[in-house]
Amino acid sequence: LSLRNCKPIVSPLIEVVDKRSPLVHLQIRTTKLRTIVYGLDSSSSIQKKSILNPTSFTNMGMVFGKITVETPKYEVVQSSADYEIRKYPPAVAAEVTYDPSQFKGNKDGGFSLLANYIGALGNTQNAKPEKIAMTAPVITKSPGNESEKIPMTAPVVTKGDNNNMVTMQFLLPATYKTAEEAPKPLDERVVIKEEGERKYGVVKFGGVATDKVVEEKVENLKKSLERDGYKVIGQFLLARYNPPWTLPAFRTNEVMLPVE
Repeated sequence: LSLRNCKPIVSPLIEVVDKRSPLVHLQIRTTKLRTIVYGLDSSSSIQKKSILNPTSFTNMGMVFGKITVETPKYEVVQSSADYEIRKYPPAVAAEVTYDPSQFKGNKDGGFSLLANYIGALGNTQNAKPEKIAMTAPVITKSPGNESEKIPMTAPVVTKGDNNNMVTMQFLLPATYKTAEEAPKPLDERVVIKEEGERKYGVVKFGGVATDKVVEEKVENLKKSLERDGYKVIGQFLLARYNPPWTLPAFRTNEVMLPVE
């Protein structure tokens, strides 16, 4: 099976083979308007991503893991071979809480609501209206016990408040200092809130952040933190810095545990 039969024909063409990725054969075709990504997975089925770009070279960079949006500032309090301890300053966030069943079981279904609020998918859905720059990462909080809960910001944050409900959060750009400064959402499901100063134990990893991988990372991080005398005070967060079309081998993910 040859990907050279894949159309449309646009140029230029970049072809790579990445043995670290589930997409073992890749072609990227770009024009001024679109980036077309074709991948052949290990089962010989063609995976295709078509990306509408402001600039094709920017999106080509994103395919290979380049992070082009604002990321949160933080202070590294301690760094070891196993983790970092980071202190994050106060920030303003937009978040939405939902049952994934509302989105056909998609745990990331709330993304479109937040993207509409900031205007990432077209017209902004806020009262001004004012387009708001996208930030990274996207943070997801998995369901857990009340005693393990934590809040977070930065990318997109998804937090599970019980067995079903999930909260996804976008940190707004640092230019917004208070919740009152942020445009009011037109969709009442989107809530603007202020996050206080926060401290996390963090471990970074690449690839696809599957439930199994994340569970292993969290377990190892918790053991390392407790071994070194840190008290974990909440539930973990999963931070994902890249869009879905970034090749797995080039993705940046983090698991974060709040500590005293």
